[in-house]
This record gives sequence, structure tokens and C-alpha cells, in this order.
Amino acid sequence: MQFTQESVQQLLDSEVLKNGWASRLNPTPKQVGELAAFLENLRLLASGRDEAGHEEDDNHQLIEALQVMLRILPDRLAEHRAIASSMTKWSDDSRFRELVGSNASQNADADVVAIEGLLTAIESFRNRGLPHRPILSLSAPVEEWKGYAPHVLAYWTKHFPTQAQDAAFRLIAAISETMTGSPVKFSTVQTAFKKGEWSSQ
Repeated sequence: MQFTQESVQQLLDSEVLKNGWASRLNPTPKQVGELAAFLENLRLLASGRDEAGHEEDDNHQLIEALQVMLRILPDRLAEHRAIASSMTKWSDDSRFRELVGSNASQNADADVVAIEGLLTAIESFRNRGLPHRPILSLSAPVEEWKGYAPHVLAYWTKHFPTQAQDAAFRLIAAISETMTGSPVKFSTVQTAFKKGEWSSQ
């Protein structure tokens, strides 16, 4: 099973947020999506499979798309700047406004800003060395829940700092079968943590 926003939302509703947790934690769709991406990345690492072939293909296509945009967008930006400049020059002419519309100048300026923003984002993306998978390392494929539990608890504590640890323990238990092939009970996770058998990162 892959972790998607939909599947993680169902998991939270049916396992993690039950027994009163729902009234204390109501994650936004953005938070659920980010949690799903984290868990999916962790699943791949925990299984010892990185699905490198598919990822390389995806990365290659993404890099090619960025290169195309970097080649085309500067010329398009120059064209739109010229249009915006002309719009500004003639914006006070009533006949011109009737011809192109009263918001034409603002729209032209907005187009310039959008293209400039996209170029800036692409450069920032490349400067970060992207695309690559989010950085998270496991020393070896995970065979039991204690191998991934510290990462889940660390993520939960960081992103849901006001929530009790028991919610994280419920999540660790809920994903165990997907992560390791074997289920684990919430009480087992909770008791092992209290005994110091595992801890957050």
C-alpha cells in the first residue's frame, strides 16, 4: 500500500484520531498531504527499495521541462514586458481602453510578475540541487516497527507539538503492517517507549 493523502486521511480518521483524539487534532489538508509524503518516503526507505528506475525517469523528465522553461521564458518575459510597457503608455487613452479593456494594463503587469516569479522559483529549485527525494536516512531495511518509529515520533512532535505522544504511537502502530509486514499493537508501542526500548531521534 502506498501512502497518499486520501489513505492517510482515512488512517487518521479510523485509527489515530479515534477515541476522542478527533476533538483535539484536526489536521488541515496541507498537513495531511505533507504527512503522506513523509510516510511514503519512509516506506520506500524502510523496505530497502527506492524505486530508482521510476524516480530517475521522473527526475529526467522534470529536469528537461525546467531546461525548456529556462530556454523559452526569458524571451517570453521580454515580450510581455514590452506589451506591459505599451499598455502603460496608452492606458490613459479612452479609445485604447475601449479597444483592449479597462483592466488590460493591470493584466499585462500581472503576467510579467508571474513569469518573473516562475523564473525565480526555477532558479531557486536548481540552486537547492533539486529534484531529489526528501533527505531521510535509515541505516538498513526495517524489519520491525522500532526501526521507523523514532522518525515518525520526531516528525509528529515537530509538526503537531501540542498533541500528546499517544497519537504518534497510534500512527506508528497503524502503519506497521505496511512498513514491516507485521502488525503491532498501540499498547506495545506505548509500553516499549515508556520502558526506554526506543525513543525519538
